Amino acid sequence: MLLRSLLLIGLACAPVSAQNLFTAPPGFQSTEGSTHTTALAGSFYGRYALQDGSLHGPPLNLREMAFRHDPFTFVAEARRFHTVSLRLADCNIAARVATWSQMPVSTPTEVFRAPVSWPAVKQQPQSIPPSFDYRFPFQTNWIYFGQRDLHAELEFVGGLLNNSSTWPTYGAELPLDAATPPLTYATGTETKFGLACRPTAYPAEASIWALTFNSQDSNPQNHDTTFVQLITRNTVSLLDVFALGLGTTTGVPFPGVTCSFNYIDFTKPVRLFLMQHPLVNNTRRLTIFQGPYQPAWANFTLHGQAVFDRTAGRFLTSAVSTQIPAMPPKLPERYLWSATDWLPPNADGPQLTTLIIRFAH
Repeated sequence: MLLRSLLLIGLACAPVSAQNLFTAPPGFQSTEGSTHTTALAGSFYGRYALQDGSLHGPPLNLREMAFRHDPFTFVAEARRFHTVSLRLADCNIAARVATWSQMPVSTPTEVFRAPVSWPAVKQQPQSIPPSFDYRFPFQTNWIYFGQRDLHAELEFVGGLLNNSSTWPTYGAELPLDAATPPLTYATGTETKFGLACRPTAYPAEASIWALTFNSQDSNPQNHDTTFVQLITRNTVSLLDVFALGLGTTTGVPFPGVTCSFNYIDFTKPVRLFLMQHPLVNNTRRLTIFQGPYQPAWANFTLHGQAVFDRTAGRFLTSAVSTQIPAMPPKLPERYLWSATDWLPPNADGPQLTTLIIRFAH
């Protein structure tokens, strides 16, 4: 507290200048986000907690936090709240816990508490991106040291729509501008080659679907794993035999097949998989692996081709090569918790969020 007080005095004594503005995630001060979110102010009562790990840097004397309307999903009813409060604290996102009340590692400071009224939005704004009109000017400046993550709690109390006392269960969302959600997985590059037999009007194809997930994926079971699935299309057979190998040929004859060649090198390691799953849209899928990611697998190439029999004879699919993708990078973590009832234990989250926030300092 002493260090924060001394820093606040030092920043307050600095020369007076226009407010500096920046956004989280960075770079959206004059750039429109590619999507929207309805995470905030969509009910007559709501509690929200944002943990933001994208703001690390030098100390800042924060003076305001603001949001802006999404210009392409723009319709929104007028609303007002009896009280909106905003509290700020430091947190450690890496040490996430089960409830947001345990997230702050410093005492939350209330920086804003006041009635709020926002007009209806019925047409697309003239300027894109629109201005940050949903503003929360701080009644008490707050020093952010830039070393820990930022924890912001918003509470909306006593909401009314168009001066009405009722708030519908759906249809009163507030669409706010948001950035493109970060990809939490990488997909292997797939290259198809070779002749494909045509047992029907469509060529028979083989695919290898390879994914690597980082620890930010929404499904905890996917965290830091690699997933590999074999796929055949348009075989319309009772059984496909999928050859998965480590090498390829330029094409050699295969017994009983006249419409294509074998492109898998059987002088190198090859494993055969029997694909008997029911056809769905002329497609069979067989998951052969999902387990912990190994860095040595990055860009490792797998090759595949399938053979199958029908009453008209024996056929081969086209061949395919796929690289196991490297682990995708993790972006600075930004999480949002939300609750629309009065009971503190009940909340949804944390969910990765791309809500665009503008800060003034």
